Amino acid sequence: MFGKGWTSAEFAAYPSMADFANLLRGMSDAIEQVRRDTGRNLRRIVGTTSTMFSYIDFMKANGVKIDVLGYH
Repeated sequence: MFGKGWTSAEFAAYPSMADFANLLRGMSDAIEQVRRDTGRNLRRIVGTTSTMFSYIDFMKANGVKIDVLGYH
């Protein structure tokens, strides 16, 4: 679906990935706001699978903040 997933460009080629990055950025911002407002130790986890390592680069380049990297 995304080639090997070794470059951010592979993900950027799909408009739906930009939509997904926008969704995750909104969730990431909301978690940050709740953490600030409540002092709770909330963390933002984004995961990847297989060889899709540039998925993380793509998300970070699109403003998604990550506290913990998951791999499965």
